Amino acid sequence: MSLSLTSVLKTAVEGMRLQSSRLAAVARDVAGPAGTSAVENADPLQALTTMLDAETGFKANAAAFETGADLWDVLLSVKRD
Repeated sequence: MSLSLTSVLKTAVEGMRLQSSRLAAVARDVAGPAGTSAVENADPLQALTTMLDAETGFKANAAAFETGADLWDVLLSVKRD
């Protein structure tokens, strides 16, 4: 196997962090700086598209992490037996 289980888990976590950062950036863009009306400057369609894309990416990375964690549990149970 070319990828170790640990690297798969680390990659999934980094992917989830990236998607969280993207979502936070969209939230900042929509909210805008204090005292300003950010809605005038924000593109709602672009913000929604980015939010949905980030959600999908986060879910995919979470599924990869969960699968890796399940595989880790299986490997540990095989080693104990």
